Amino acid sequence: MTGFLAAVKRAAVEAVEAGKPVAIVNGSIESVTPLRVRLDPKLTLTSAQIIVPAGGGFGVETERLDDAGAHGLIVRENSLARFNAGDSVILLRTNGGQRYLLLGRGKT
Repeated sequence: MTGFLAAVKRAAVEAVEAGKPVAIVNGSIESVTPLRVRLDPKLTLTSAQIIVPAGGGFGVETERLDDAGAHGLIVRENSLARFNAGDSVILLRTNGGQRYLLLGRGKT
């Protein structure tokens, strides 16, 4: 009987997770270093909970010309360099609600 109850419980959990695999949430950056984002008065995310896309995500990518006019050095700035404390951001809550993907700036 215990195996049957475990199977029913597992099926119920999977059904709930399948119904809401992700959610879009708004937050406000409390600090950039270390990264902290407040979602509501009772919930503040730390950098361990936030996934920040590398490279092409929010980073500013520029190509510089060398003295001879040839294209050369590509500079990739820190993905969080454009954010400041107080900025509104949009995050995607992953399945289970333990990790959040930083999508970009929200309305100001």
